[in-house]
Amino acid sequence: MRKIDIEKLLQQLAEKRPVFHSEADFQHELAWLLHSEFPKANIRLEKPFLKENGKSEYVDIFADLNDKKYFIELKYKTKKLKSKEEINGEKFYLKDQGAQDCGRYDFWKDVSKIESRVAENNNGLGYAIFLTNDYSYLNSPREKSYSYNFRTTDKRDDCHGNLGRLGGYNQGREEGIILKNSYKLEWQYYGKCGFRFLLLEIKWLSISLKN
Repeated sequence: MRKIDIEKLLQQLAEKRPVFHSEADFQHELAWLLHSEFPKANIRLEKPFLKENGKSEYVDIFADLNDKKYFIELKYKTKKLKSKEEINGEKFYLKDQGAQDCGRYDFWKDVSKIESRVAENNNGLGYAIFLTNDYSYLNSPREKSYSYNFRTTDKRDDCHGNLGRLGGYNQGREEGIILKNSYKLEWQYYGKCGFRFLLLEIKWLSISLKN
């Protein structure tokens, strides 16, 4: 029974689409590749699920294949491209998005969300994907910064437990994040246009990182 290999799909996607216009563009292309490689899978974008408090939350990509459920969350954070040349016959006008403190918090919020979804599905498997050409995400912020606990530093191996809340003037991110599993971060190269990606595979009470 063939399993969806997200890391392999990302490697395939990097050859065709080394750069995306937006996170929605990334989401669409990955979902389309999933559909092409696994035509029997039921794939949904922005699928809603009810949280314990009765409110809805949405998963970027949901796939159901051979009675196994996959929950995938994406983050795509950019800096301006140095080269003005076309990439695979297409021009890209990326922005310096900045707000790395919010980006770090939002990534771990995704991980916590997927942990909850996998916990409710005995045969579920989750993935959190972070794709960026902003290398500040690979480095550690100042220890006294608001986002230090949420750092996505390359090779970090102590990602677990209560990360706390994001302080400062970051409205909408007051909720604390508690991770049920433990994670080690290893960023990988994505294509040849200066992007790197982080891929976490999320299992209930067990975690493995794709290298």
